[in-house]
Amino acid sequence: MARKIMTLAVILGLKSRQVDYTNAFVQASLLPNKEVYMNYPQGWEKKNKVLKLTSSVYGLSQAPLAWFNKLSQGLKDAGFKPSTLDPCLFFSDDVICVVYADDCLMFARDINMVDKAIDKMKELGFQLHVEDDGAGFLGIKLEHQDDGSIEMKQDALIERIIETVGFKNAKGKPTPAEVAELTVDPLGPGTQENWFYALVVGMLIYLAPNSWPDIAMT
Repeated sequence: MARKIMTLAVILGLKSRQVDYTNAFVQASLLPNKEVYMNYPQGWEKKNKVLKLTSSVYGLSQAPLAWFNKLSQGLKDAGFKPSTLDPCLFFSDDVICVVYADDCLMFARDINMVDKAIDKMKELGFQLHVEDDGAGFLGIKLEHQDDGSIEMKQDALIERIIETVGFKNAKGKPTPAEVAELTVDPLGPGTQENWFYALVVGMLIYLAPNSWPDIAMT
C-alpha cells in the first residue's frame, strides 16, 4: 500500500512528510484485561520479587498490536478515518496517511494541511520526529521521468550492499564471471568472508521485489 500511495503522490504532485514515532511501542499501554509480569533486570534482582508492567515494552508479543491500537485511535481523534480496504490507510478531509510499523507517511496537496495533522498528533501526546519529505520512505525513491513514467530507486540500499561485501572499489563488467561450469574443490580451503551473509541476503531480498526484480532470477 505504501508504494501505491507514493506512486499516486508522484503522479498527482502531492506534498509529503515522513513521521517517525520515538520509542513507539513504549508509548502504548498494555492491552486491557492483560496483566504482564517480568523478572528484574540483571543487577537489580530482588528475591521473590517480579515487576508488573504498566506500559508496553519492546520484545513483548502484544506490543505491536498495542501500539497500532493507540496510533489508530490517535489518528481517529485527529480527524482521520480508516480505510475499509486496508487498516493501515487513513484519510481526513485533506490528508492521506499510510502507517508502516512506527512510521507514517502523510500526503496532501497543501503541505500546511500535513503540518496541522502532525501538530494535532503532538497535542494528543505522541512523541514523534518529522522528516522534511517522505520521498525516501523505506529506502525507496520514486522519480517522475520526462516521458511520463515513474522510476523506482533504492540507491542507498545498493550502496550499502556494495560497501558491506567490500566491492566499493570494484570495476564493473557486463559478465563478471567466466561463462563456464563452476567446479568444486573438495580438498580446498573453505571460503572465509568478513561480512554477515544473512544480512546481505536479507537486503537483496528486500531489493528484488521493489526495484531490481531481475536479480531474483540469478
